Amino acid sequence: MNLQLRAKRALVTGNSSGIGESIVRTLACEGVTVVVRGRNRERARRVGTAINQEGGRALVAIGDLATDDGASAVAQQTLEALGGLDILINDAGGIDGEPQGWSDATRADWRAMFDQNLFSAIRPHGEVR
Repeated sequence: MNLQLRAKRALVTGNSSGIGESIVRTLACEGVTVVVRGRNRERARRVGTAINQEGGRALVAIGDLATDDGASAVAQQTLEALGGLDILINDAGGIDGEPQGWSDATRADWRAMFDQNLFSAIRPHGEVR
């Protein structure tokens, strides 16, 4: 596949497992420099190392997007490493713990999902070019 993305820079916000990991690996295979973002340093490094060993270019940024400080840390790490972004895929995922259905999630669960997935994209943490 040739998506004509060679030499682009991408941040996939949830990519240390699952669908996000597949997305970031596919982008790396297309020649995109990717930022592997995660809260779990070990899992994020595992994905980044695998991409680099397979000939891609991956950097790791650690931060919890559900918090202002975590979102700022990810933005700062990304800007320092890449100078900007061409692609942003916001798929940080759900809440920690067991998967829950719509009717089982508590108000706190919903708030955590919104903090992680919606509000992380609009926090004032610097301009990502």
